[in-house]
Amino acid sequence: MIRFERVTAMILLLGAALAAPAAAAVSASASFRNNSSVMDAGGLRKFSVGFRGDASVGAVSVPSAVSASFAVRDGFMGVAYQPARITDLVAASTCGASSVQLKWTAPGNDGDENTTSGAYVIKYSSVASESPALSDAKFEAAAAIVLPPAPGIRGTLQNKSVAGLTPGVQYYFAIKAAERDGMRGVLAGGAGTLSAFLARLAQTPFGIGLSTGPSAATVSWLPVVRYQDRTAFVDPSAPLPTELSGYRVYRSTTPILAPWTEVATVSTATLSWTDPASGPQYYYTVKAQTFDSCQSTETVSSRSLIRSAATFDAYAVSPDDASYYHIPRSLVAPLVGTPGDPTSAYAIETSSRPEDLGGRIYKSLDFQAYRGGLTQDSHFSLEGMGTVYMHYELSGGSVTPSFASSSSSPDNASVYWWNGMQWLQLYGKGDALSQNMFLETKYFGRYQMRSVERVTNFAFSQAGLSNRFVTPNGDGKNDNVVFTFQNPHDAAVHGRILDLRGRVVASDLQPGPVLNSLQWDGTSQGRSVPGGVYVYQLEGEGHSFTGTLVVLK
Repeated sequence: MIRFERVTAMILLLGAALAAPAAAAVSASASFRNNSSVMDAGGLRKFSVGFRGDASVGAVSVPSAVSASFAVRDGFMGVAYQPARITDLVAASTCGASSVQLKWTAPGNDGDENTTSGAYVIKYSSVASESPALSDAKFEAAAAIVLPPAPGIRGTLQNKSVAGLTPGVQYYFAIKAAERDGMRGVLAGGAGTLSAFLARLAQTPFGIGLSTGPSAATVSWLPVVRYQDRTAFVDPSAPLPTELSGYRVYRSTTPILAPWTEVATVSTATLSWTDPASGPQYYYTVKAQTFDSCQSTETVSSRSLIRSAATFDAYAVSPDDASYYHIPRSLVAPLVGTPGDPTSAYAIETSSRPEDLGGRIYKSLDFQAYRGGLTQDSHFSLEGMGTVYMHYELSGGSVTPSFASSSSSPDNASVYWWNGMQWLQLYGKGDALSQNMFLETKYFGRYQMRSVERVTNFAFSQAGLSNRFVTPNGDGKNDNVVFTFQNPHDAAVHGRILDLRGRVVASDLQPGPVLNSLQWDGTSQGRSVPGGVYVYQLEGEGHSFTGTLVVLK
């Protein structure tokens, strides 16, 4: 009976402990006595010279076991301790690398005692309102840093390098230590904000205008309001020096392979500059300038579209400084836009693509148009013909790819253009003196120079057909069909369209958007033709090529 009463009393005591904070054992020392404290959830061990308190309920057990040789009649309360709070997490940026070094002191395993904790959990965010240091909920939701270091002995310094961060973006960090059973320590505020690890370049100026007087030339441009990755400045109307600190104007006597001379540096509020010593021999370009707080110096963007003082033509030069897109003056207006209206102009971004090289591909360039410098327009094209020049190098005394020594036509190379669905062979011509392949075209986008088998007379193949299905509905996609052919002798080439009964639908096809091409817009004498199958015929130098295409309505 006595045993039953003691067990019943222990069960009642356990129920009370789970329903309310558990009463702690009396704590006492020479200078302090505590008769009424409670144990709450949490794991911080508190102690001083005159007091020690353990304040964490880890497990409660009330066994009542009896055997022939052993009996337990009293319950016990087990206390599990969380690792100590880490309060000294700091971050150091590294100039010249998009990474940061986190540093902190290893905590103890039980509170701030014993040797090592079980693991670290490090979280981060680039959004201030989502900083993992704000709350446990924010900590759980934030991204985790993979492979944190193993905890060291309590009191030792630890570090973790975090790579792959975006230059110029502020990051927020927080850290917790965890027991080997997974119990985590109390949240500790992390490192402060991190500003720039690398200078984040401003966008290349665009909307480059040029006007000349008797002995002066004025270069103008639209305001730069975003970074090179097209992320907007915090306040585009008043950029910070670390976003945009000014503009630099350069001039040279050639648009490519040029010894550019800086002729002016102007403030962010200045959008034009007049050269009092100008002449028709000069070309001009503009770069945006940014203050690099990491290096305490100025960095500049890539060069803008280049303008000629003699012809007012424009040049979009590739990173190799030898390949370029030449745009005649009469076609430059859409690139310049309306002064003061960035949305009306097109920025042309030129890049090389070394990842494409190999096998038959010897050169790969990309000319992309962005309306207002922000929105990519894959369908943008010139109103007339510009010229793309793709420079090649000599290797071992021969040309790679090689060209015929007695003719400006390439022996075994051709220019290809990506129309968004397939690579079209546009052929092009070779100039052995300048080491260029060139092609008259109105298209922007990706171009490649490849090795191919070239013919010596007029020829056409399916590779020169832009699309077999024509949908003349005005949506800018497959509204017409383009026939591109080889024509090494610049012979007269004629094309026509017939229906399946042999009746002529279009008797003389119009020139296409690139050199040595013809096109058809799905009309006959100005009227749209019915849907169906049609026959095309191309003739030149006594050769004729025939095939079919489909008009869809």
